[in-house]
Amino acid sequence: MTHAGNLSFALPGGWSDMSRYQFLSADEEFSLEMDPGAPGPGGGLAGEIDRYLAFVQEMGSASLRECGTVAVTGRESVFARLELELGGGTPQIVRLLLIPESPVRYLRVSLRGPLSRETEHETLWNRILPSLRLAEDDR
Repeated sequence: MTHAGNLSFALPGGWSDMSRYQFLSADEEFSLEMDPGAPGPGGGLAGEIDRYLAFVQEMGSASLRECGTVAVTGRESVFARLELELGGGTPQIVRLLLIPESPVRYLRVSLRGPLSRETEHETLWNRILPSLRLAEDDR
């Protein structure tokens, strides 16, 4: 059986879960998003950070404050911390993490919140990051 929210259903064999998930904090100031992706040509996961930065810069201003690697369930993953201001809106802080699922797929995890609450944002990220596990690693 496959699950989507509170719904269970059966799919034919060979289907891939390409679901996008979004979770909001109680005050709706922070959002945690998870979605699958496939690396573009060249650059691997680090290149995906560059592509993401270029994409958001098309909609406003964005600056990369930190970038590096971290192990998530034994997989070398790429992370970035960015500041964004999109369309004249409230300045945002974003933590972005790309976890490889296979040589051709990764899972993108991002935590976004107001820049004015950066300390709280960091506390949330440091609480969420060690709890992340790919489902196949829990089997």
